[in-house]
Amino acid sequence: RKKWLDSLRNKDFQFKVGEEIISIIEKLYDKEKNIIAGKLFAKYIDKKITYSDFVRICEKLDRLFISDINLLKKSSSFSADNKERLRSFGLYNSISHDGMSFSSSIGPYQQELSPNHDLQILIDVIRN
Repeated sequence: RKKWLDSLRNKDFQFKVGEEIISIIEKLYDKEKNIIAGKLFAKYIDKKITYSDFVRICEKLDRLFISDINLLKKSSSFSADNKERLRSFGLYNSISHDGMSFSSSIGPYQQELSPNHDLQILIDVIRN
């Protein structure tokens, strides 16, 4: 914990984080998305997610539509169409027949989709 707190006191790291936060806020045009980004940052400060988790999930949040956020708020299970839509934002992974996970489409064949770690974090933040 001390090492982590020391990293927060490092001027280069502070600059990097500050610059990233400003960039995220500038990109997120919606108040609700900024609130979610703030909650994600709080999770980072509480060491519940890593800095790279924070940045990566905020990038995905930027691409989501408000209707997608509302879907994540309300639903505990998603239709095949919604899963595919969330996969396009990097929130679901495709599972091939050999059990390998990947995030891009493998063609016209139906594929199994599995929620990834980022989706679980985002749902937790959106619902709390």
